[in-house]
Amino acid sequence: MITMMMGKKKKKLFWLPAISPVISVIISTLIVYLTRADEHGVKIIRLFKGGLNPSSLNQSEFNSPHLSELAKIGFICAIIALTEAVAVGRSFASIKGYNLLGVTPISFRIFWRLTKIEKLNLRIKELVKEKDEEKERLNGIISGLLAEKEKDKVDKDAMLDTMSQIEAMLTSII
Repeated sequence: MITMMMGKKKKKLFWLPAISPVISVIISTLIVYLTRADEHGVKIIRLFKGGLNPSSLNQSEFNSPHLSELAKIGFICAIIALTEAVAVGRSFASIKGYNLLGVTPISFRIFWRLTKIEKLNLRIKELVKEKDEEKERLNGIISGLLAEKEKDKVDKDAMLDTMSQIEAMLTSII
């Protein structure tokens, strides 16, 4: 991202976003070499036999319990590779002067949609929580009103008893 911004600000550095992955590999290799990380457990390839590797298709197992994890890892690697390829393509397109402002990489679109879906899920959870809180509040109000109604009924019954006693006293006097 930083190299992309630098390439946009200074047109002479248009090539920087395209070679930034290679630069990161070179820098990490130099750090491993200068710190002698091989003496601290980092494996370093010493001799490399050239040529093509033999096919390992006959060793593939498609009934492994780890197949779903491998598929997820492969998908993530494919998205990263696609993002990198789009970045390189955009860098070379900027050399030719193509306007790519309206085009976003597919992986960015996927990430953007997943982010929107996650935000919607969080909002739905908030709404459900608010609905539950409102339900609890309304249940409290209803129980309070029912208690008031019962109290009023008891008060009414007591008042009717008192009225009947007063009426009985008045009829006995007359």
